[in-house]
Amino acid sequence: MKDHFCGTSWRAEPETLYLGGVGAVYVEKLEFVLPETWAGMAVTLHIEQEGGTVPQPMLLDGNNNAPVDGRFTTARQGLWMLMATDGEGRREMTMPGKYVCYQTLENGEGTGADGPAMPLRYQYLQLVLEQEARAALEAQRAARYRQWVADRCAAKEHALLLEALSGMRYSDASAWDMIAQLKQRWNSPPPEQAEPVAVESIRLDSKELSIKVGESCPLKATVLPGSAPQTVEWMAEPEGIVQLRENTLTAVKGGTALLTAIAGGKLAQRRVQSVAVSLEKLALDKPSVKLKQGESVTLTATLTPTQSTVTAVSWTTNNAALAVMKDQTTAVENGKAVNTLAALKDGSCIITAAAGGKSAVCSVTVEKNGQSGGDEPAIVMYAVSNRLNGLSTSRADVVVQSGKAYTAALTLNEGYWLISIKVTMGGEDVTATAWNEKKMTVSISDVTGNIVITAEAKLPMLKELAVGAVTKLVEKDGAAAEEFMVIAQDYEKELNGEGRTLLARRHGITGKKWNTTWCTYADSLIDVYLNSEYLKDAPQALKDILTETKFYYTPGYSGSGSSYTGSHTVTTLSRKVFLPSCYEFGFESYGYTSASSPKYYHLEGSTFADAKKLALALLAADAETAGSVPNTYFHFCLWTRTPVLNDYGSGLTGSALKEYLYKCAEAVWAQMLTAPDKLNWGGYKVNEPENMSWPDLYRCWTHPCFTLPGNTVIDAKGNIVEVREE
Repeated sequence: MKDHFCGTSWRAEPETLYLGGVGAVYVEKLEFVLPETWAGMAVTLHIEQEGGTVPQPMLLDGNNNAPVDGRFTTARQGLWMLMATDGEGRREMTMPGKYVCYQTLENGEGTGADGPAMPLRYQYLQLVLEQEARAALEAQRAARYRQWVADRCAAKEHALLLEALSGMRYSDASAWDMIAQLKQRWNSPPPEQAEPVAVESIRLDSKELSIKVGESCPLKATVLPGSAPQTVEWMAEPEGIVQLRENTLTAVKGGTALLTAIAGGKLAQRRVQSVAVSLEKLALDKPSVKLKQGESVTLTATLTPTQSTVTAVSWTTNNAALAVMKDQTTAVENGKAVNTLAALKDGSCIITAAAGGKSAVCSVTVEKNGQSGGDEPAIVMYAVSNRLNGLSTSRADVVVQSGKAYTAALTLNEGYWLISIKVTMGGEDVTATAWNEKKMTVSISDVTGNIVITAEAKLPMLKELAVGAVTKLVEKDGAAAEEFMVIAQDYEKELNGEGRTLLARRHGITGKKWNTTWCTYADSLIDVYLNSEYLKDAPQALKDILTETKFYYTPGYSGSGSSYTGSHTVTTLSRKVFLPSCYEFGFESYGYTSASSPKYYHLEGSTFADAKKLALALLAADAETAGSVPNTYFHFCLWTRTPVLNDYGSGLTGSALKEYLYKCAEAVWAQMLTAPDKLNWGGYKVNEPENMSWPDLYRCWTHPCFTLPGNTVIDAKGNIVEVREE
């Protein structure tokens, strides 16, 4: 393809297209996403078949589609590329990519001699892996041959050198000892490199495996021949039935999984039956109990076998007026479930524990607890039930005496928001009088019935956070969470649609310079850093939801002196991580004001709500760690894509940040290119060290920004929990 069409630096993704079988069309069409700079250009798809045949190019339709026809599929494989032309001599191309048309795959049924018939997608996977393995083997052989040639060339050179050294005269006889040592070393044959061996097959020790939930077994496979690489990779689907870790399989829940072993492009499979362990027996530690009113006792349910798949035990009473259980259900841990029984009123009742089709009962007798020797009425007790999700209570009481006061403080789990709460007493809703939202307390002055407190709390979604709110987020694997500030909701919704929340790293990153030479934001080192090194170690959960955001952009000052070029035209730019603009932070460009060069405003988006407060909050966070910055003049400067710089000012400290000290830098930016000794920023002067050019001097704070789906949920530790469906 390069010989035919002179490929350029454009590279396609993916480079290899897998299209189907020879002589048959499996992929019906190809749809391309083209560079923005190709808009309006005629784009053609060029193909070179295996063997050198070059069919007629195809013109992409209005949707940038091209059909997959015989120009592709009459050959097993070949090369392809795109060419864009504009009719004025301009021509751009992609680097050639590969396409492959594999043979037709057979969809087997039943079970073969070596295990279950391989599903179609695995046959396809094996063909792909076999091709990769063959390519890797050929590369190893080529490297081995190159080493063989290099060793023999070196041997000839050594022989010539030894011949020359042996024909010389030496004043010191020790020289001959050195020559003898060289002869011994150089005449020794180089170590023989083993010929790379391809994997011919991989075998498993059985066609099917049955294993009980909770049990484990080693993973074993035989790779043939024995001289081939013995590395085996394992996979199983569907997920969640078995777990694979360090060559060990563990059954997690009941079901059937397909286990696949992969080595050198070859696959072997077997079915795994993960058998759920049924509960055989459930027993209570106390078949009967005798209590007085107000007393409580612990009941423990024991499950046999302990590895049964039962996860919870339910508890019921046949007379809730006499005795109640603290929880309606309790979790099973190590084969046991524990609950608390509380006595309310004299009489007899039955408590039943049930799970997995088994049950056990406890006979309960409650005696009066009145004053002895008189006619005092018996004490009346009422049950307290807490049905809490996402929060906890300060009271562990199961019962409370009639006529007494009851107060409990509720505490939200870290990072949770209260969604709902309801308090009932004797079946009547008393939330309005019992619940104090400010203090987060439930208070009842006179208990006259059973109390039930039902409350639910959840982690908030990003779109529920107010602008200016701070949330934690893990931005790098293995690192502590960083604080991020909510800068805007529905950021640039006319460009990105609704539902995107803009976050900015609260503490800026130090030491980042704009560039080593003058350039626009899109060509700056900061932009490169944010979308490469900064994202390199991001957690996969963050990468999965971090997509490109489109925003308004003007390249900025261009030209010399006071002249402007068309680079101030407002366009759009797309980045995963970016910087806000000067205008978004509420500051207009501090531009030229003469008649020949009118003041220009960078209209890069809309001003944020509470924009200057947000900017001050970011700078205040930078002030917290300003002592780590060598150049104190720029403790309170932040980069934007405009850019924007803040004048340090005489005697300014972090607690005395003032809005009027912001000086936007369009005109100043242009002056910085000449690296004067002093810069005048609207009456404030900043002294620079001599002989320093501005790109190396100005290392302001960098606050990475990006948007995430508004329904993203992040826990208190900064981990992404989910993108909640509504």
